[in-house]
Amino acid sequence: MFARRRSDHDYNSFSDDEDRAAFGNFEIGAETYNEVLRDVKYNDPQTTFLNLNMYTEFTDEAWARIGQLLKNNTHIKRLNISQCEIESGLESLMVGGLLERETPLTSL
Repeated sequence: MFARRRSDHDYNSFSDDEDRAAFGNFEIGAETYNEVLRDVKYNDPQTTFLNLNMYTEFTDEAWARIGQLLKNNTHIKRLNISQCEIESGLESLMVGGLLERETPLTSL
């Protein structure tokens, strides 16, 4: 799914096309990236809540990418992953970078 492995410090150097492709394996993936996750990637100060409620189609690799995007974001305070059927993807989300955030979430 990933074009190539990169270290954490240059993770955001994935192009938008590469990011879209990581989420593009299902119907709403690329649209989700364009409308929601791109703002997280670019640390938009107006984006403080990430609502992924009922996103059941993400692969473990996609969850890892989300974790990395969240790791590098300083503005997201709340994350909703309810009803995502994320059992296997939760570890990917956490290991992908969510556990390494310097700015804590106030709501998960």
